[in-house]
Amino acid sequence: QGYPARVAYKMIAEIHSEFLRKYRTFIAKSGPNGLTKRSKAILYATCKKYDDFKNVDKTHALIGKVDEVKGQMQSNIAGMLANQEKASEVADKSDQLKQQADMFKKQSKELKNKMWW
Repeated sequence: QGYPARVAYKMIAEIHSEFLRKYRTFIAKSGPNGLTKRSKAILYATCKKYDDFKNVDKTHALIGKVDEVKGQMQSNIAGMLANQEKASEVADKSDQLKQQADMFKKQSKELKNKMWW
C-alpha cells in the first residue's frame, strides 16, 4: 500500500497555504529560485510532519482503531462460543447425574421395601 493520495494533496495544500501566508509579499518581487532558502524551513517541517502518514491521516487512524475493535470482538465471540460449549457440556453432565440420582432413589426405595418385608 502506497502513500494515500488524499494525504499527499493535504500536504501540498498545507505547503501552499503556509508559503502564501509567510511569503505573499515576496512572491511578486523575487525571481526564479529567489525564495529557495526561505522556503526550505517550510518544506522541511511539512515533510517531516507528513513523513509517516499514519500520524496525520485521521481516516487511516480510524481504520486502525476499527480493526483493533473488530479483532477484540472476534476474540470475545470465540470466548463466548467456547463458554457456551462448556455450559452445554455441564448441562449434559447435570442431566446424567439427575438420571443417576433418580435411579438410585428408585433402587434404594425398592431395597428398603424388600428389607421391610
